[in-house]
Amino acid sequence: EPYSMGLFFQALKVQSVKAYGPDADYIHVPFCLIVDFVGYDDEGENIEKLAEKYKERKDIDIRRGNALSLDFDCKKFDVIYSFGVFHHTSDPIKCISEAERVLKKNGSMFLYLYSSHEDLLFKRIGIFIERVIMKFFGYMPYSIQNLICIMLSPLCWAMFSLPSNILKLFGFETLSRKIPFYFGTHPFSLIPDLKDRLMSPVNYRFSKLEMERILESKNFSFIKVVKTSSGLSIFFCSLSTQP
Repeated sequence: EPYSMGLFFQALKVQSVKAYGPDADYIHVPFCLIVDFVGYDDEGENIEKLAEKYKERKDIDIRRGNALSLDFDCKKFDVIYSFGVFHHTSDPIKCISEAERVLKKNGSMFLYLYSSHEDLLFKRIGIFIERVIMKFFGYMPYSIQNLICIMLSPLCWAMFSLPSNILKLFGFETLSRKIPFYFGTHPFSLIPDLKDRLMSPVNYRFSKLEMERILESKNFSFIKVVKTSSGLSIFFCSLSTQP
């Protein structure tokens, strides 16, 4: 989202950055004043690709790790960026605590988490269906799960993305973004998102108020939780004084 990403790029004029997840490569490293960039991917799906891409860069360190238990000293990073990772772990709040531990005093963190969509009945129904499918997926081999996601993509695109695009065409853009999968561009464009949602072992979701209360209970300042059509874009600064 423009608001949260604007804050993010302002804070990139620092010395060390930590990023989680497959979208960590979204950061255009050569154009930022970064000395130590660390890419972190719990599932490891992009480790080899990113390592090969940046193999000539001595100032970039690509690692596979565990967001629940980081192998870094305290107060290591100026900025931490996580897009769509913490809500797929067994304890998202512990991930935030670990991030706080390695974040320098007055450091910044940018976080994207799934929203509970507590005020959107249509999307809450979708979340219920998502949970039912995930439960059945737990008993299926990976190959079958993958095949089902491929088959579901055209169906979801026709049921949700296409009507959303029609509403947008007639000028109802705000209403169109309230429909699940509003971002689908063609029948098979939803495969990555379906795999992310349905093939993950867990999907934690938070309301805006719930996340604000969680962050306020910790040692953070300048807390901004922006509710978007897809989830929660979160920005905050650390006031941690831990050694």
